[in-house]
This record gives sequence, structure tokens and C-alpha cells, in this order.
Amino acid sequence: MPHTPADADSLLAPFRGSGFRYLWLAWLSGNMTMWMHEVTAAWRMAQLTDSPAWVAWVQAAGTLPLFVLGLASGALADLLNRRRFLAVAQAWIAVVAAVLAALAGTDALTPGTLLLLCLLNGVGLALRFPVFSALVPDLVERRLLASALTLNALAINLTRVLGPIVAGIVLAWQGTAMVFALNAVLSILAGVLIWRAPIVPHVPPAERPRLLQAMRDGVSHARTSPILRAVLFRAFIFFTQAVALVALLPL
Repeated sequence: MPHTPADADSLLAPFRGSGFRYLWLAWLSGNMTMWMHEVTAAWRMAQLTDSPAWVAWVQAAGTLPLFVLGLASGALADLLNRRRFLAVAQAWIAVVAAVLAALAGTDALTPGTLLLLCLLNGVGLALRFPVFSALVPDLVERRLLASALTLNALAINLTRVLGPIVAGIVLAWQGTAMVFALNAVLSILAGVLIWRAPIVPHVPPAERPRLLQAMRDGVSHARTSPILRAVLFRAFIFFTQAVALVALLPL
């Protein structure tokens, strides 16, 4: 049956492309691990120590790499094979989750070790986010880009609800080690979906700029774009107000 124009431009239209379907499912799995990790790591830290500072540092350790490495990761997304880079980032997160599961299961997890592993998990997230965003425009037609971005936002908000719920159920049933182990499995699943996705390989520029030059170009573009400046300013204001509540909520 031929598609009508209304059907072609529907919200679900991007799912007709198998590349976007695979990537969206990988995004769903990857974000589940992110929210489950945040809940479980903060809860575990609250069990290991009564210090509010240690509990707050869990959130800081997971977020700091996004701030420090986000620009470099965005530049690398243009310089390297994007699918391979995204799969490696997902494998990194899986390894960190597996180590957390092993240490939590043997009661060898200390506040310092947990904080370090949260930092390493944040590194994986910092590598993953910009690359995923760069892949989406390559997978859908320009007229479907708004629908694809809406579906991605839906996946984030869906997992923002389901992740803590699943983490809470597994925490009550089997404890923190099982949640971290489940995160490792979901991260591996996300990596497999990324690797199997029929994505046309990204062709890096023939004359690759140096990483620092690519980062400077990105900053310059953001500085000269009023729209980007406004978005960044609003995001900064929002997260400045929200992060303290999220960091200290486990207490």
C-alpha cells in the first residue's frame, strides 16, 4: 500500500529506516543503564557513608566528564568512524558496570572506588552523547529530522521514568550488584545493536584538522550563533538549579 503524505511525515516515520530503528533501540538501552546507574550508585554511596559530601560527589563525578570531554568527543565524532567510536564508548560503559557488579557482589566496594568508577562511567557517557547526536542526521531524511529528534527525546524521558523504577525493583529484590550486572548486559546489547545497524560509514574529511583546531572551530561556531548561545545559556540555568536536588536526593 503506498504511503500517504500524512503517513510519510508522521512521528513514527523515521522507524521505517532500519538504521534509525537499531540506533533508537540502542539509545533506549543505553539510557536505561544511565538512569539505573545514577540511582544505584547514589544509593550505594549512601549505604557506605553518612557524609552528604560523598553522596553529592557521585553526581559530580558522573557529570564532570560530560563537561570536560564533551567538546573533544564532539570533535572526534567528525574525525573518526562514528559507529565504531559509539560502539567502543558503549563497550567502555559495559566494562565499568561489570567491574562495579563484581566489587559490589564481593563487598569490596569502597566510597573512593565507587567514586572513581562513577567518574569512568561518566567518561563513557561523555564519549557517547555527541557521537549519537551526530549520527541521527545521517540516518533520516531532512524532513523527518524533527520527528527523529522527538523520538530520541521520548526515549530519554521514557527511560528517565523506567530506569529508576527498574533499578528500585532490582535493588529491593537482589541488591546493587544485580543492578550493575544488568547495566553491563544492557550496555552490551546497545553495543551489538549499534554494530549491527545498517549505517553508511561516516567518511572523515580528507584533510583532517587537528583535534584542538576542531574544538576551536566548534567553540567559534557556538559563539557566533545567537540560537546556540541562547540554548546553552538556558541549559546552564536549568541544570544549575536542578543538579543539587538530584545529587542530594538519596539522603
